[in-house]
Amino acid sequence: MNKIKENLEVLNKLFFYFLLFFLWNNEIIAQENKATDEFCKEVEKEFYPKNDLPTKTDFEILKNCESRKLYYGIESKKNYTNARKCAYIELNNPERNTNYIQGAVTLMMIYANGFEVSKNIKLAAHFACKIDDRYALEDRNRIDHLKFLLTNESTKVFDVCDHAMSGMMAGVCAEIQTDLSEQEIKVKIQNLTKNWNYQEKNLFQKLENAFNHFIKNRYNELELSGTARGEIALEEKERLQKLFYQSLLQFEEGNLPNESKEEYIKTDKELNEIYLRVIKQKIPVGTTYTKKGFISAERAWLKYRDALTQFGTLKYPKTNPENWKNWETKNRIIQLKELLENLKNR
Repeated sequence: MNKIKENLEVLNKLFFYFLLFFLWNNEIIAQENKATDEFCKEVEKEFYPKNDLPTKTDFEILKNCESRKLYYGIESKKNYTNARKCAYIELNNPERNTNYIQGAVTLMMIYANGFEVSKNIKLAAHFACKIDDRYALEDRNRIDHLKFLLTNESTKVFDVCDHAMSGMMAGVCAEIQTDLSEQEIKVKIQNLTKNWNYQEKNLFQKLENAFNHFIKNRYNELELSGTARGEIALEEKERLQKLFYQSLLQFEEGNLPNESKEEYIKTDKELNEIYLRVIKQKIPVGTTYTKKGFISAERAWLKYRDALTQFGTLKYPKTNPENWKNWETKNRIIQLKELLENLKNR
């Protein structure tokens, strides 16, 4: 009886301390939110420099622009001037672009860094206060950082991703890196294939299309139920794209697959066994996995494998279909083994 009483006293004390911490933490958060509100009120009436605003001609030229791409140099060279004008257009038309990095976000970075404008931390803070929920920790940290920069010089480039904490924001930032990486790989591939003949280029285009189709279906084999799903998917896309280019580079250097027909038969048998185990494996509750998704991914992979085989045997005449099928099947086995382990361990 005394033991029960002692345990109850301990629990009561723990609850009391937890309640104190909860109230103290709430008070701290309330104070921080109040400070954020006061600062945002200070910069609320910052005016937009007239010469920085887009003209009627700019509205026409940039009617389909994306400030994110212009700012980071995605699909074209960086152009901070057009990124700024585009961001002002987006600011008044938020429905035209659903990407997180647009309008106020782009303008915040441009004025914080002084890219093709006079550096203006107060105006940057004005735009920071317009972004989403100013009370969210990553947004508040961003505002606090700008408040710090009002009285402290920094040579470091200010970027919206510096304060990323949520899974959603991690995905947004991962998308930028993936886009830039993909762009870099495209340029390298263009340089690598520029002297190929028409037939080689044509089959390679079909191969790229099949590869990109497989990547989209490969997402079905990833667990994407959390807030970091965007980041996970983009990291896998970037990884596969880099492997694709690195493999192409090896082929051009003469490092070609040379396994025999007998080896391919053995590898193909192993693939089929693992695939059947994946299909028969119970789907874990609460995940994004589906049998239909696995089947779609496998079918997309088969089309990619066949496109690679067709391209490889034409471009590198010393090879045969089994060489290419065996090489790519080995890669696929690794993916399916990882998937099977993930299904078992959830």
